[in-house]
Amino acid sequence: MSGVYSVYLKLSSATKPKNDDIYDKETTAYIKNTLKAGDALIDCGANVGYFSILASDLQAQVYSFEPVKSTFKILESNLEKKPNVKLINKAVGNKNGSAYINVSDDSGTNSMINYKKNVKKEEILVTTLDSEFPDGVRNLKIIKFDVEGMEKEAIEGGTALIRRHMPNIIFEFNYYIIYSKNRNYNEIFDLLKSIGYNKFVELSTGKEVNSYRDLTVINGNVLSTHV
Repeated sequence: MSGVYSVYLKLSSATKPKNDDIYDKETTAYIKNTLKAGDALIDCGANVGYFSILASDLQAQVYSFEPVKSTFKILESNLEKKPNVKLINKAVGNKNGSAYINVSDDSGTNSMINYKKNVKKEEILVTTLDSEFPDGVRNLKIIKFDVEGMEKEAIEGGTALIRRHMPNIIFEFNYYIIYSKNRNYNEIFDLLKSIGYNKFVELSTGKEVNSYRDLTVINGNVLSTHV
């Protein structure tokens, strides 16, 4: 099916994509067009594994981080027959240790930032990309950060790895978190610029942006590259 990626996951109704054929079509298309066999992708905030499965099916090596136990069990089930995927039951941050995450009925909104009602807290392990990959990652092409408001901290914990490989970086932004918790997403742009990234594209529109104020949708993904 040209241009469309179909995947059927063991999901709760709250986590299922609204369109059965494709989920986040612009990010899906970018990964399909960019990843080659033998490349590597690090999936920070893998949830139930949509992008990890996509990358695995492209014959890439995949490292999937998901901290919430119940979501991780679904991730394991979805990826149990994927030998080129390594699953890590941890969150990604800027220091090693433990923390509490707010767990909701929609696993895609589990966050260490409490911006939703009717959540329960779960203690999780937190790691850094630099400590997980002290020797780097062979053919690292893409890092995807979808960690519900903790993108800056996750990037901070992987600056050595990022500087070593300069992979393409996809990070999520969420206006609900920006405004309800006063998170400064410009810090992410500034951090990536300090590392050497100089081109940022809002994937859903293809628009080149320079700060979060240039973004035109409520939430989505930004592609960061260096040219």
